[in-house]
Amino acid sequence: MTRPADDAGASSARPRPDVATPDVATPDVATAVLAGGGSRRMGRDKASLVVDGGRLLDRAVGALRAATLGDRPVLVVGPHQMAAGASAEPVPAPPSAAEASTEASTEAAPRPIAADLPQGARWISDLRPAAGPLAGLEAALAAAEDAEVVLVTGVDHPWQAPAVLRRLVDRLVEAEPGPSAVVLGTADGPQLLVGAYRPAALTTVRGLLDSGERRLRSLPDHLEVEVLPPEGWRDLDPLGATAVDVDDPDTLAAATRWHHRAVATAPGAPAGGAPAAGSARTVGSARTVGGMSDPAGQPGRGSRSATAGREAAPGSPARQHRGATAAISDRLATPTRRVLRVHSRVHSRAHSRVHSRVHSRHDSIEVERLDDVLVGEEPLEIRAAGPDQEPVTLVTTLRTPGHEPELAVGWVLAEGLADPTDIITTESGDPLLLARPEDTITVRLRRAVDPNTLVHRHVIATASCGVCGRATIQELAARVAPITDDAFGTDPLTWSQLARSPDELRLAQGRFRATGGVHAAGLFDSDGRLVTVREDVGRHNALDAAIGAHALAGLWPPSGLTDLVCVLSGRVGFELVAKAAAARIPIVAAVGAASDLAARTAQRLNVTLVGFLRGGDGVVYTHPHRLALPDHDAPVR
Repeated sequence: MTRPADDAGASSARPRPDVATPDVATPDVATAVLAGGGSRRMGRDKASLVVDGGRLLDRAVGALRAATLGDRPVLVVGPHQMAAGASAEPVPAPPSAAEASTEASTEAAPRPIAADLPQGARWISDLRPAAGPLAGLEAALAAAEDAEVVLVTGVDHPWQAPAVLRRLVDRLVEAEPGPSAVVLGTADGPQLLVGAYRPAALTTVRGLLDSGERRLRSLPDHLEVEVLPPEGWRDLDPLGATAVDVDDPDTLAAATRWHHRAVATAPGAPAGGAPAAGSARTVGSARTVGGMSDPAGQPGRGSRSATAGREAAPGSPARQHRGATAAISDRLATPTRRVLRVHSRVHSRAHSRVHSRVHSRHDSIEVERLDDVLVGEEPLEIRAAGPDQEPVTLVTTLRTPGHEPELAVGWVLAEGLADPTDIITTESGDPLLLARPEDTITVRLRRAVDPNTLVHRHVIATASCGVCGRATIQELAARVAPITDDAFGTDPLTWSQLARSPDELRLAQGRFRATGGVHAAGLFDSDGRLVTVREDVGRHNALDAAIGAHALAGLWPPSGLTDLVCVLSGRVGFELVAKAAAARIPIVAAVGAASDLAARTAQRLNVTLVGFLRGGDGVVYTHPHRLALPDHDAPVR
């Protein structure tokens, strides 16, 4: 949760240095620059961009060092591949106010990134590559667990005031034992990547990531975060530049123009307080950047003007490319939440087990306060496109974040829309959608997709309510041929191998152990070894992702997955049997019950179906000939 800072205490009697001053009570502060991310919208690595004579990375490291005056190296967190070094790319330097009529020059300072870090910096590789800024925060906190405070900032803030960064640290220390973090506040909401964090926040951040959460904006739901409002720090940075970040070339150019003009008209502004690139809003046909009209009309993000009579820096805008709004509370359900767990001590006076369950008396109640972990659930749009074809939306499903390409490919295969040989690649994101890149997956195929078949196929594959069983099975059989009797080979699967598979699957269910709220699908080989496991809030998604994992890994024989056994952690319905049959998996076993439609589908498609597989027992519904049942020397049909 977020809470506002004490405004009076944050801004009234504080000094206004541009750098930190030594103090006997100075805490042990670690600092970190988050330099990861794909820079998709910028089109090149942000850390290497040169702005006002220095790389963004150098500027961020310098601001952190000036803010703390400590002996610790500044941690630079980024993807492992950047450690080999990447050249800095020059960007056009917008003209100052005095040079507005001259052509923009180009600043070039080609320098490697991780191979040539600024003095006093140390490289830290992301613990979870391509998992977003939340994973970068995890790496920073993990590398500085011995510090009292971890001060972090994003590399895409070109003009940060060290005194503002220091105030975040001071506020966190003064609030002991208060919030877990103090972050920069703007008119558009908190800047979670400019803040002071307690190392203990690592537990919450790690729990979120383990449960599949990737959104940084989910953090205040699970961590006590105090927001330092603009009036609590603008006395140290009158231009408001610390809050500005840059995400794309147009925004960078517009913000740099604004910065040069603002500095020229506000000579008394602190040297570190120059504004940074960020947002803009369109007013009529002109574009307003930080309260200043920019006739160039560069595309950007919404901002609000600040102090009257003075140009304001772009605020800390909501990130529209993630579909966010300024309201932090506008979210879907997220993985962790503070809960009360109630334990009832049962003192039964009855002797039989049945009576003790029915007539138990609750003589005392204990309440335990703890952090619980909830499973992540987010929408995923799956699309497909053939050569020179615009992507066609196939389905939008709710899933647990993670394994999106595998889920999309598995869905396409299970739907019968393509064969593994048809798949070229997958692409994440849609530049026309205000959503996270991982929420949209496009499967590129070697042949065109016929939109006229999509609705028909979608209903067959996923509907489980209001569907006529006989018609559905007949339609399914028309596109999915029955599996052959010899699909699993000549040697049947022993019952002992099958009976222990739920235990093997359960041991591999990391998300289930953390949340208790996900289903799992495991693929086992003919020797009973677990080959692939996928977990998801949707049982059909878990199976799609497991199937897709084999296709993307090139582990798909011409005959399909005929040598594998599918084991499901819950009940099994029609759609799961249909997906397994489409992938040519001959044996499907579930810990829970099978529906009547599932059994009839398995019978028609020659799938061996087993339910209630637990404790060594089970119910074989169809085609037992692929199983060597106990007390039988030969398979029983």
